[in-house]
Amino acid sequence: MDYRPPFRVKDLIEELGPITPVVVDSRAMVLDALDTMADHDIGSVLVVEDKQVLGIYTERDYARKGERVGRSAARTPITEVMTREVHTKIPDSIVAEVLQLMAEKDIRHMPVVDGGEVLFVISNKAILRAFAENKAFWDTTMRDFGALHRT
Repeated sequence: MDYRPPFRVKDLIEELGPITPVVVDSRAMVLDALDTMADHDIGSVLVVEDKQVLGIYTERDYARKGERVGRSAARTPITEVMTREVHTKIPDSIVAEVLQLMAEKDIRHMPVVDGGEVLFVISNKAILRAFAENKAFWDTTMRDFGALHRT
């Protein structure tokens, strides 16, 4: 088998096409974020203020911090329930490292940044789609993922 260099996040984007980050303003209510996620058929939105990422809000946040604990989506500010610790990667990051961080931190969505600017949000679903569409992507990423665990 020929050696293939590791697949990087930028290769994933070339494989899948551009993934525009979807954001809500920090003054939004949870219902605004849910509507935005539904409109775009996605599972997360970035919460921003003056182009600065303050947090990320996901379906998981809603499930754990929403109506079931007594918060009204229409009256709860997004900043009260968003996840403030946002893990990011850069376009040159190796996809296997992204998967490892997602597994370690139990996260499904990760912003990709360059020079402080969010370029896109990568999801585990997008990575799985790339695996399904490109066997070389799967083989190479699994090789790299295995190498991370041997060191």
